[in-house]
Order: sequence, then C-alpha cells, then structure tokens
Amino acid sequence: MSRIPDPPSRTLNDIPPGQRVRIRGHRSAGAVRQRLLDLGLMPNTVVTMVRSAPLNDPIEIRLAAGSITLRRQEAATVEVEEPDAGDDPRPEGTDAGPSASPPAEGSRR
Repeated sequence: MSRIPDPPSRTLNDIPPGQRVRIRGHRSAGAVRQRLLDLGLMPNTVVTMVRSAPLNDPIEIRLAAGSITLRRQEAATVEVEEPDAGDDPRPEGTDAGPSASPPAEGSRR
C-alpha cells in the first residue's frame, strides 16, 4: 500500500490578514524557540494575523494576551493549522479587549 503524503506545513508567513489559525508547533530551537514561547506562541494557541508592515516585515499577530510583532524569519518557524470551529482565542474566563465592559460610572481608576 502506498502512503498518502502529509500536506505541506503552513507557517505564520503563509497566513493572510484576518485569518485565525492554531499553532501546531515550532521548527526553531534555542533562544528563538524560547522567545516565541515567552511571547505566548505555544502549541494549540489560536492567533489571528493582523497585518504586515509596509515592506512586508515584521508581521503583527493577535493572541489572547494582546498583539505582538514578529520578524518574518521568526514567523517562518511557527507551524500552524486551521482551528477547530469551537476554538476561542481568549482563555476561558477572560473578557479582555474591545468587548470588555467599561468601568462603572463614578468608579475610581
């Protein structure tokens, strides 16, 4: 029997603005890998590609903790896949971002 080859891996570099993907893994090692993990780019995290800079480098992506920018060279080491329909980019119990409620009137900031 012949084996069906795995589809080619997609990376964050391949994602158009506005598309959501789930991080599948990393091809990087050492300090680069650690930096990506420290930024929150862990396997199974859902991220949204926001935009590319005018000269196409760096890119901006959004995840639950906020937005980050990555050089294309780093983004090329992050393998991604389509998220499941129920995947939410925000961790459970979080209500951050534009939909968060404003402080109550008269409350101190």
